Amino acid sequence: MVAKEEYKSPAQVLISVPKRNLKKAVKRNRVKRLIREVYRKRKQKLYDHLIENHLSINFAIIYTSKEILSYHELDEKIIVVIDRLIKANEKTTG
Repeated sequence: MVAKEEYKSPAQVLISVPKRNLKKAVKRNRVKRLIREVYRKRKQKLYDHLIENHLSINFAIIYTSKEILSYHELDEKIIVVIDRLIKANEKTTG
């Protein structure tokens, strides 16, 4: 019997905060929580594009700053990342 693979999500994201940039685990975890929350709120635009084009994507967000950015700064950055992913996808598919 072959199990049917279930459709889970059009996008999977890996979030990395290197120890080299933020030494304390508390700070790294805080940044990861902030990024996850911002991505959770902004991912629908990316999901809509991927679903419309019957695509899926895996990508990584690597935090390279040596200081903790505010929620609003991260929000702006994630919007830019999502827009770039959509734009790059449009160039390759159409």
